[in-house]
Amino acid sequence: MADMKGTDVDDDAAERFELVFIYMGQGDCTLIRCPDGQVVVVDCGSKAYLEDEPFVRAQLLLRSKTWAGTEKKVHSLILTHPDRDHYNKLGEFFWGTKFKEPFDIDGKSYSTIEPPIGVERVYLSQSYRDDSPMGNYSENSANHWIYANKLDTAAIYEVTINDTKDELKQWRREDGFKKAGTTPIAGSKQVVLSGRTKNGKNWEIAIIAGNVPINQKTGLKDENGNALTEPKDAANAASLVTRLSIDRSVALLVGDATFSTERFLMDKHPDAIKEVAIAQVGHHGSSDTSSSPAYVKLVDPARAAVSVGYNESSHRLPRYKALERWLELLDERDKGAEHHIDYWQTEEEAGTNWEEQLEVWKKDPEDSKILEKWGDKFSYRLSDPGDGRIYAFSGNMFLFRESTRLQLEQTSMGTFRWTLA
Repeated sequence: MADMKGTDVDDDAAERFELVFIYMGQGDCTLIRCPDGQVVVVDCGSKAYLEDEPFVRAQLLLRSKTWAGTEKKVHSLILTHPDRDHYNKLGEFFWGTKFKEPFDIDGKSYSTIEPPIGVERVYLSQSYRDDSPMGNYSENSANHWIYANKLDTAAIYEVTINDTKDELKQWRREDGFKKAGTTPIAGSKQVVLSGRTKNGKNWEIAIIAGNVPINQKTGLKDENGNALTEPKDAANAASLVTRLSIDRSVALLVGDATFSTERFLMDKHPDAIKEVAIAQVGHHGSSDTSSSPAYVKLVDPARAAVSVGYNESSHRLPRYKALERWLELLDERDKGAEHHIDYWQTEEEAGTNWEEQLEVWKKDPEDSKILEKWGDKFSYRLSDPGDGRIYAFSGNMFLFRESTRLQLEQTSMGTFRWTLA
């Protein structure tokens, strides 16, 4: 593998990670600057609601010499699983953008976003076959950008860490990514990058789960003692789980990890995932597949991040039931600045139905002015969400906005940065 150098970072930055959770609409992308200045990217995709400005800002950040250095290459791209909203923007994101009309941002006008940024290595789950490891990552020709050497990628790795196998499968550029080799993974942990700061803090990025199979008998239960099962979607359970650590501080990035993945993590890595500083809420805040009470209680984070689109109505994410589990624990932690969060509620949780809610809005002199049709005939919303109220519904689900100082943030409210030190 090629030797890579990070940017020269100031003394403070050299003692911490910086995580940037990008607004990708309904998608996922997290940029990580390591203490030595090298950059790792986890996921890069969107299937809806992607807006130009936050995407361009993320492209510019990745090309910023003061943030990402001068090497024009990231150390690793970790693709958690082959759902399109986690990978399909990688070509444009790393190669750059050419605009039909000048794009203005922060007083500057751009006709292109350049130069291309290389990807030294790719980690993934669910390879397609030995002569086409990224065959499952084909939307927007994402795999082509790697196969055709557009991004100067040296190697592709499939990480399998589950109950039956700890194995690293690898493909090399010199073999055209068509010949697979395998090596065992020691200690159920694949280290991506590690180092030691000037002040003696050990830090590491490691993958601790991958290709976990669906398990319909996890033993996990909801608050009422009902067994938690999940849809038979192997791609989500197979999500790579990435653990960042520096000194005693830990962050978990989990992609669309499900109850099956959570059960595996609880059994295999209980101490490694306990009482973390930062946790990504699995599967965009789904309560049907992720955030089991037992897992949330074990992870017990100081901060929680949700990657989700604004007004996400196709799957109606995030769900109140999922966020409530995280918020109850965060209520015991340090508070942050006041900010907004959104979540979807059922009729029972909201205490109303769509006919009643629509009538309430129509009768209100102010709300009636900002009421607008949204999607199908059973979907309406207020153009100004306000605060502490339902501001949209789709069918029998209701979108509620509240302000909070609890440290759970959503990319639907915009890109945000956190540090891990």
